[in-house]
Amino acid sequence: MTYPDPADLAQWLGVDAENPNVVWCIESAADAVEKACGRTFRAVTDPEQRTYLTRHFHGRTFVDVDDVMTADGLLVEVDGVEVTSFTLLPPNAAQRGKPWTQVELPMGTHGWVAVTGRWGWTETEIPSAIRIATVITAARLYDRRQNVAGSLSEQRIDDVESTWRVSALDTDVEILVAPYRRIWAAI
Repeated sequence: MTYPDPADLAQWLGVDAENPNVVWCIESAADAVEKACGRTFRAVTDPEQRTYLTRHFHGRTFVDVDDVMTADGLLVEVDGVEVTSFTLLPPNAAQRGKPWTQVELPMGTHGWVAVTGRWGWTETEIPSAIRIATVITAARLYDRRQNVAGSLSEQRIDDVESTWRVSALDTDVEILVAPYRRIWAAI
């Protein structure tokens, strides 16, 4: 599976998939949808190290991490020492086709934690709602080449009043991505 897939947008628009504007729009739309969701659906191909800060809650130690769908090759280190006894959370995420978003560490772990993994939605199909939200957003971007100011939402001929719709995401896209939004806690 390729995501984003320019062929999906080309079919939606009835244009050639090799059109460079199609590729550019679908990639930009995927960036916008991922930013709106606060998570990455496109997976990194090789393990990548990222650093996180521990937090403590009710005597337990956690690290909020980026989405990870596979424990294969997952490496957790504190001060350069590998931690082998950790728990990926939420429980049953893998069985539900959802990512793990936290690592529970042994008590007494403090500070910065280096986690190496394959980030993103690597082992499952990207949700269809995210795929269609990306195509809708990309189609909207593609259509902007005809009207760089955006879509006209109101117009009054007398006294010449015009209003353009200015919104981060299309209303339908907002509905589609809402269940996939990830809220990160501030430290």
